[in-house]
Amino acid sequence: MKVLYSYISVASEGSKIHIDSFRKSFISLGEEIIDMDIPGKPFTEDKSSWSLFKKLLVKIKWVTLNIFYLWKILLLALRTGPDVLLFRFQQNHVFFLPIVVLSYAYPVVLEINSLRTIEDPNSANRISNLLDRWSLSRAGQCFVVSQVIKDHIIGRSVAVEDKIAVIENGVDVDLFDMSLDSNQMKRFLGFGNRFIAGFVGSIKPWHGVENLISLAESVKLDIPEILFLIVGDGKDRCMYEETVRKKGLEKEVVFVGLVTHEQVQKYLAAMDVAMAPHKSNSFVDSGGFHGSPLKIFEYMAMGKAIIAAPIGQINDVIVDGDSGRLIRSEDIPSLRETLIQLYKDRTFRETLGKNARKRVEQNYTWKVNAEKVRNVCRMAIEWSHG
Repeated sequence: MKVLYSYISVASEGSKIHIDSFRKSFISLGEEIIDMDIPGKPFTEDKSSWSLFKKLLVKIKWVTLNIFYLWKILLLALRTGPDVLLFRFQQNHVFFLPIVVLSYAYPVVLEINSLRTIEDPNSANRISNLLDRWSLSRAGQCFVVSQVIKDHIIGRSVAVEDKIAVIENGVDVDLFDMSLDSNQMKRFLGFGNRFIAGFVGSIKPWHGVENLISLAESVKLDIPEILFLIVGDGKDRCMYEETVRKKGLEKEVVFVGLVTHEQVQKYLAAMDVAMAPHKSNSFVDSGGFHGSPLKIFEYMAMGKAIIAAPIGQINDVIVDGDSGRLIRSEDIPSLRETLIQLYKDRTFRETLGKNARKRVEQNYTWKVNAEKVRNVCRMAIEWSHG
């Protein structure tokens, strides 16, 4: 099977890891991927401050990009002869024309990681909703990263159930070495022999980093050598760092900042417990937490004892008490009690980690992900011939 894969990638975001890992695994199945990789930048502007003139310019740019990408993808398709076109769906619909127009000549599959009506319902106007509906109606098949997104799409009557598959994110377990010595890595990174509870990922409002700060304040007397390690960056980082200073927790909470994906393994190896404190009310107005967090799968691949919030897909990925602990991130007393238990009981920590590694190897690798995507592409080809 020959797949033309069109996507916009941002080097500093998890989407790049997703794209690269999927491509590698899909090719390992003996299939062929033709890349239409369009480098992008993180969107950090405040739309509410835009003038009418800027809004007009943005709309003109949107139309121009759609025409440009249509022409570029069409030429590449004519030259390479793909069996199916795979698009990584963009909330700003810059692939709208390519999806709609090229669907009349090729089977089309959409990879949907989120929608504007979930991420930012207030900005999802009638036109945006219409473009969602039209794009999905022209696709032969779609796949989403969580059941919440599928339910959201069906609930809005954007697409029928049979057209949407749920395919979770995954991890390349070969990149994560459980045998790395934790104490040795702690010393290498300059953390001595401290007990480390860590977080890896972009620092966004729904990730609940403020709850880790509250937990640090609560548990510091019970675990004097505790260190909360925040690996990642985001626009709210400065605000959290200021909170840490005001509470006098500079010794208990350390922000490492952005590191390369290759370096993540070293920080994970140093951690005794890996945290995913997503807020319980994440996206409550649009169906609830809809993500498929890469950090969860990487924590599991590294064989770490995990404490995560019991929301969305996390509830299915982690079995509470077997491959991790599921505790609401706002429940600081329960988090404190569990962290102390894991601190005192190394055997329990190691058992949780081993079970997590086994579970991710069996169910959540990028190879498993790629096999499911291949099946969806085959269905789209059959649908186009039918």
